[in-house]
Amino acid sequence: MPSVAIIILNYQKNHQGFYENLLDNVFKGYKIDLLVFDFNVNKFCRSRNCFLHKPKHIYESKTVFLVRNFKILKEAHVLVFEEIYVFDPISIFTVLYFGKKAHITIHNANKWLKRGKACSAKDIIKQLLFKTIKKSINGIIVISQTVKEYIISNNLFNKQIYYFPFANFSGEQHLNHKANFDEPIIFTIPGTINSERRNYLLFLEVFIKLLNEDNLKFKLVLLGKVIKLGNKEQNLINEINKKSPNTVLLWRKFIDEKSFENWLLSSNYLIGNINVLYTENTVTEIYGESKETGVLFLMLRYGIPTFFPKEYKFSNVYEDCIIKYNQNPQALYETIKSTLNKPKIIGTSVLNRHQSIINKEINDFNNNVCKK
Repeated sequence: MPSVAIIILNYQKNHQGFYENLLDNVFKGYKIDLLVFDFNVNKFCRSRNCFLHKPKHIYESKTVFLVRNFKILKEAHVLVFEEIYVFDPISIFTVLYFGKKAHITIHNANKWLKRGKACSAKDIIKQLLFKTIKKSINGIIVISQTVKEYIISNNLFNKQIYYFPFANFSGEQHLNHKANFDEPIIFTIPGTINSERRNYLLFLEVFIKLLNEDNLKFKLVLLGKVIKLGNKEQNLINEINKKSPNTVLLWRKFIDEKSFENWLLSSNYLIGNINVLYTENTVTEIYGESKETGVLFLMLRYGIPTFFPKEYKFSNVYEDCIIKYNQNPQALYETIKSTLNKPKIIGTSVLNRHQSIINKEINDFNNNVCKK
């Protein structure tokens, strides 16, 4: 039985779906050693061929943790590292040491693969480290087909690239959203609330118009902890809720998993109101090309039609699921009205087409990496 070690040195709870997809779908039938540098992680491995390794106590350092598990890393046929921090010396050393059998999952293609503008000594060091890692590793894993296509078309990486989605669901795991379109219609924006990354203002302006002119009965659920919300957005929320109490819902703390799922199960539509261009430090990522949003995978998981800006690029596999809108209040208003007049219902055909692509990627990975 081939063996794979999945190394998660910077555990993120909102990446849980991706980790579970690797375990349940991609590496099904493998012996899996799962190294998670988080003392509090418990429920993870669901297969008897999966073995969880975590720090022995809360004070164990990352270096001690990796040294203690060195034999596992050495004996594994394949190593898969979740995206690492470039200024984390022990993580960098481990990747370089095992480079020939190492694969790194990257969530930001331009950050990792595209040479950006170096404005400081830190930027120069970062670019040198990225370049060294790229030369050393066997391949990379991305979470979106369009990200893979972007990397290939821009010639950013000349080794193996595999697409394993952020989450993958089939059969009983796929939950069709409710087909009941009685009012109130529930629109949900999932994920942390941050007006630097998402355009809430546009939708709030349109929903005020739908409330005032069309007397639409709806709920707008901002399903995530508020990180940053501008005064204009907050004022519009107050205005809507003053006229129609509890129409816009938001939370000031993280939402528990059960409540999060219950709201998604109740939703008629999701909204992926992303700002397609996102700049961090000197690097600009393009949602739908160099970076992907988790909203896409919630759309698949729950079978909910989803609004995305027309600038956002997506695989034609998802065409039946996505409602494209213009970044203009009147155009968006008309798009929502026409959508409500003819609601979309998503069947399993989209999921089947999605799964066929993933099956090919898994086969390619098996043939190119694990059967060497």
